[in-house]
Amino acid sequence: MKDAKNLAGHKKKVIPKTTTTMINAELYELVTQEKHGTSFSFNIMKIGPGGEVKRQSHRDQHAIYIISGKCRVLFGEESVDMEEGGYAYIPPDLTHSFTNVGTDPTEVLILKL
Repeated sequence: MKDAKNLAGHKKKVIPKTTTTMINAELYELVTQEKHGTSFSFNIMKIGPGGEVKRQSHRDQHAIYIISGKCRVLFGEESVDMEEGGYAYIPPDLTHSFTNVGTDPTEVLILKL
């Protein structure tokens, strides 16, 4: 068994990442394949008002849950407005994006396989 200190953590201690596809948004990588040797990753994405994660497509599938705020999620060519408590599945290779459509920050929990 791994050392318990390496199996548990707190979001406050995670340095957020940004990419060129993210505008006014940050990704907190909590559990990752690289860090924990898992077959999945478990992240929180924070999107500020007016922020977005631009259209993207990749082999990973996602399960998402809106922790707080309001978010427009693009699924291929269709979008769905979601709010706190909403959840969705994003299949592999489906073009998707996230846009904060509210006045407060949006937090999205992401399980990626």
